[in-house]
Amino acid sequence: MSLKDCLQRSLIIYAVICMTLLPSVQLSKLQKRNGRHNCDMQYINVPGSTEDATCTGKDNIKYNCKNWTCTKEFKLHCKHISQPDTGLVGDFTYITPERYMTGPFYITAQAGGVEYGCPYVPENAHRQTCGDCTEDKGDYEPPALLR
Repeated sequence: MSLKDCLQRSLIIYAVICMTLLPSVQLSKLQKRNGRHNCDMQYINVPGSTEDATCTGKDNIKYNCKNWTCTKEFKLHCKHISQPDTGLVGDFTYITPERYMTGPFYITAQAGGVEYGCPYVPENAHRQTCGDCTEDKGDYEPPALLR
């Protein structure tokens, strides 16, 4: 067997391996795009906007998701935030947040232009989920804790 034959066989084997693996790599990327993403750290979705919702999970990766794929019934159990001491005041109320960010003491959320604080209680153990998400490759820094 000559060196030329050996190289040809190696190239054929390499090509077969690549053709076998390529579809599975493309499929995994497709599943990553179309899967649901948990917005564990941050969620922003401007009502009435045609822009995508942004969603950041525990992995600190920002995703842009089709806003219509986010859970519509999502609610948090919150109180108003007093200013300037940032304590929680008033009675609990359920809100549908347009945006939220987790913090060390509570989740800071906004609904209807009003800022709320949502303590870490069992009613707030869930987070928003959105589908049809793609990773945002822009200049992104993980969210800083607000409080």
